[in-house]
Amino acid sequence: MIVCIDTNVLVGMFGRRAPEFIELVDETRGVIRYLSPAYRFLTIPADADDDKFADCAIAAHADYVITEDRHFRSLAGAGYKPQPITPEAFITQHLGGQGTL
Repeated sequence: MIVCIDTNVLVGMFGRRAPEFIELVDETRGVIRYLSPAYRFLTIPADADDDKFADCAIAAHADYVITEDRHFRSLAGAGYKPQPITPEAFITQHLGGQGTL
């Protein structure tokens, strides 16, 4: 499963230490991919920054975008693989409601 985690979710969880958390995950697991998509899918016209993030999720063939941002709702009906999901819903569906991200 491939997920993209909205940076606002990471900042909400880890505050200013979010970059350190990302680095730690990358160093220990080697699972973080950095993308610069060449194509713009224009799925979130209301927010250009969110739209760039959605482009990365689509280009990465992600299953989910973990976010609490309402702008990502338009991604749900856009016909692309990644679907928006809240952190709580992701934990409930994929971790049986146990643990944390």
